[in-house]
This record gives sequence, structure tokens and C-alpha cells, in this order.
Amino acid sequence: MYPQDPRPEHLGWVETALRVANPDPPHLRIAAQSHVGPHKRIAFVAVHGLSDDRDLRQRLRIEADNLLRKFGYTVELEHGETSMM
Repeated sequence: MYPQDPRPEHLGWVETALRVANPDPPHLRIAAQSHVGPHKRIAFVAVHGLSDDRDLRQRLRIEADNLLRKFGYTVELEHGETSMM
């Protein structure tokens, strides 16, 4: 039996933290692409629901990356396969 992948739950926690800290965009959502392999690696985080506000999207992506790193994740692109979460 394989251990349960914690990334979806942790992404949910990060999305909730971002929504609490930033209540103005009511449709804020995040998604992540991960590398095939260890559960503590994420290729990148995508922020959705902000219309065309690139500055806010970039700031929230950085916040999400930093929160995931606090959970012990490595957030960086690598050569190879990725999968969408």
C-alpha cells in the first residue's frame, strides 16, 4: 500500500490561508503542477480567479510558494514530467 499523497490537502490549506489574507478576490483558487516522484516536490503554483491583475497574481504565487516551503516542499521547475494537481 502506498502512503497517501499529502499535496492536495496542503494545497487546500495554502489556498485557504491566501483567501483569508486576501478576501477581496472572491474566486481565488490555486493549482499546482508537480514532478513525478517524491511528494515533497512541486514544479510551480498557478493562481486563478484574479481577472487580469498580474501584480496580485505574482504576489500570491510567491506567498503560496513560501507557505509550501514552510511545509517542507521544494518548489522549482525541473526537467522531466509534471502532473497537474
